[in-house]
Amino acid sequence: MRTLLLLIIGTLFSCAQIQQLADKYQKEVQKQKMEREKKEREQQQSQQTVTITEGSSSSSSTQSTSSTQNSSTQNTPVRKAASFVTTLSQQEIQEYLDFHNKARKEVGVPPVQWSDEIAAYSQEWADYLAQNNRFEHRSDNRYGENIAMHYDNALVNGAKLWYQEKKHYKGAVLNSSNWSKAGHYTQMVWRATRYIGAGKATNAKGQIIIVGNYDPAGNMMGQKAY
Repeated sequence: MRTLLLLIIGTLFSCAQIQQLADKYQKEVQKQKMEREKKEREQQQSQQTVTITEGSSSSSSTQSTSSTQNSSTQNTPVRKAASFVTTLSQQEIQEYLDFHNKARKEVGVPPVQWSDEIAAYSQEWADYLAQNNRFEHRSDNRYGENIAMHYDNALVNGAKLWYQEKKHYKGAVLNSSNWSKAGHYTQMVWRATRYIGAGKATNAKGQIIIVGNYDPAGNMMGQKAY
């Protein structure tokens, strides 16, 4: 009888241990599941944050010099600057914009709009060129770009200088041998361009540096301006 009682007690004790182990295992499994779900939620939130960030987010007046930059890839759509400080007057901006749209209308392409973001980008480069007494294109430009240098302070005179190249362009497909003579003009009237902006600065010699940028960029080799 005593032996049977001990056997029953031992059996009950073993069952209790087994149940405890089973409960412990279930708790561990549930803990691991909760941790996996937490990590998955954090990864999803991180991916959403990156997506949101990525989405929210071109001498004297009779001895002027200008330069244009050709492009091989299209650029991303313009994003408007939240704030923009410029020394350009509204009249200067309007004259520059109107002159571009007049040139574009002559060849039947849609008008462009002014972009404060592109203008700020242009002003940054104009300041750099003036401060360092240089005259060259930005090597990593995200837009199409025209630059000019002269002694006339009017912003629109840069565009008028580029427009003089119209006589060199007759609507041909651009290639490495023909674009340079009319590259400033073809950028001005490039059909796909929708936004423009510009900036100007004065260097130590009193020369006015004008930088104009265009989005999307023009002068794509193998294509026509319009």
